[in-house]
Amino acid sequence: MILVSPLIDLKSKASQKLQQIGLPTVAHEDWKYVADQDFEVIKSVSHAVQDYKPCSLILETEYVVVLGKSGIDQGRSRLPKNGVTVEFGDSEVNQNALSGLTQSDDGMVLKAISEMTGVLRILVNPQISLDQPIHIAFDESFLNEQWIQPVVIIELGEKATASVVVHPIMVAGGVVNGLVVVSVADHAQGEIVALNLEGRSAQFVSMSYRATLAESSQFQFLQASHHAGKVRSDVQVTFTAPHANSVLRAVLVLDDQDAVHLRTHMTHLVGECFGRQLVKSILNGQSVSEFHGGVYVAKGADLTDSSQSNENLLLSDQARAISRPQLQIHADDVKAAHGANVGQLDDRHIFYLMSRGIPRAQAEQFLLQSFILEALDSISMPGVKSALKKRLMISGEIGE
Repeated sequence: MILVSPLIDLKSKASQKLQQIGLPTVAHEDWKYVADQDFEVIKSVSHAVQDYKPCSLILETEYVVVLGKSGIDQGRSRLPKNGVTVEFGDSEVNQNALSGLTQSDDGMVLKAISEMTGVLRILVNPQISLDQPIHIAFDESFLNEQWIQPVVIIELGEKATASVVVHPIMVAGGVVNGLVVVSVADHAQGEIVALNLEGRSAQFVSMSYRATLAESSQFQFLQASHHAGKVRSDVQVTFTAPHANSVLRAVLVLDDQDAVHLRTHMTHLVGECFGRQLVKSILNGQSVSEFHGGVYVAKGADLTDSSQSNENLLLSDQARAISRPQLQIHADDVKAAHGANVGQLDDRHIFYLMSRGIPRAQAEQFLLQSFILEALDSISMPGVKSALKKRLMISGEIGE
């Protein structure tokens, strides 16, 4: 595919900025707890993609966009026909959506833009409400690639409603470095479910999500990680007009040497907006979870209501939970809070269930399931919600 000027200009600007700041290192505050060996993988990918597995959570009744290196696989995609545009390539619209990110301080974002071959764009027209989610999946054309760097733009028009599921790139080898940019117009409602399932075969996965909310819009985000491998997700939401609402949730069920680093940040440029961040982790083996949450309330953004909560259950003495919630408040009339908890299953709760005739293993399983249900129940897509509940609540796996 021959690129024309808009993408070439973006790639050039991002490349110049990347040369100035370089890829992330442990010296970067947002990356300080990523393991040294993972930085080595990012700096010098040892081997390319050698295997491919399709994702099993896509239902036949739902829309799916199958993306390859050179564009959309029309034969395997099932696209909405009315009121939705799905395209891959280059346009002035893509340039406008990505131009501000060419000066990002995140080297992974810059690398994704500087080396992109095209942009997947999903446009939901004003007042269009999709009754099924759109799944974004990836095909086997990425075999033999060392870096897999999808760039996706999702735009919801005024009063539009849509849900998108971003599936993992289930590969052996390679580094996944994706960028998803979301724009939610006035009174529109958007939802993203990001999956990190069976990702241990990839060397490292870095996903960046950027959402901009207009007046009275709503945006929900859920990350579900299970057998995730090495993952870093960076989710940033910017409120640009009043009465917008955003809830960011994550469910991390980790074991062995899984390591998931989640950075979330809400920027309240105007007041009278609502934001929530809720991250729940269940950690076993030598797994590690990191929550680095942030809330920024600008001067004059009064009547903002924004909070963060991070809750962690440790099932192993060697598991680690790192929690770093932060608030920066520059307005007077604001409701803001943050909290973090790290603990184990409560023996009193286990005893209570056992006293009702429930075996200990089953009692522990019930408690673990109830711990993560709060986040999963927020998903508006029945098929995705049901599939994730089954995946994350397999008896004998969460609580072993």
